[in-house]
Amino acid sequence: MPANRKKMIVYKTSDGEFRVQPPVVDLDFLDPNGAEVFVLRNHTDEDLVVYIGPNAFGASAVAEPLLQKGRLTKTATSQGILGTVNSYTLQIFGTVSGKKAKGNSDPVIIIEN
Repeated sequence: MPANRKKMIVYKTSDGEFRVQPPVVDLDFLDPNGAEVFVLRNHTDEDLVVYIGPNAFGASAVAEPLLQKGRLTKTATSQGILGTVNSYTLQIFGTVSGKKAKGNSDPVIIIEN
């Protein structure tokens, strides 16, 4: 994976819970190679609904909130204002089970500019 990509994986545990690893992704808008890219992968056996707080990715936000089961991926590029740090909470739910994916708490994306 190139240095400017940060990956978050949603998986299902043996007891049926959805987990997010890592629970926090730190994106740097001022990476020397350009803005870092956020990659979200669904490694569960059901489709997921994904909600990322408003303005997290600006115009390149994840257009569709549905992330299909299997190894499909959504990507988005960090954006922001120079000299700022913002945190954005993600909400990820199974479409069949209604279960919410958790990290240590709700997963978070931090974008440093």
